[in-house]
Amino acid sequence: MTDNKPVDRTKASKLANMLEGLDFPTDKPKILLYVNEKLSGQTQDSDLIQKLQNNLTDNKQFKNVYEIEKQAGLVAQEK
Repeated sequence: MTDNKPVDRTKASKLANMLEGLDFPTDKPKILLYVNEKLSGQTQDSDLIQKLQNNLTDNKQFKNVYEIEKQAGLVAQEK
């Protein structure tokens, strides 16, 4: 059986909250635009945004928040 374990529980939770309301499937540019618009006027979590920019594949369609968290390095799969 495989379990999913948050690498950084706080950031994984924060990202899930930031992506609430995002329509799926979606891609990297839409994710970044959504996050930046949602955080407009607020203190932005630049480390989290940088993880998204650096780790998400450009032409991939993400089906859910878990796929985004996994590719951003916030969730690891345990065996």
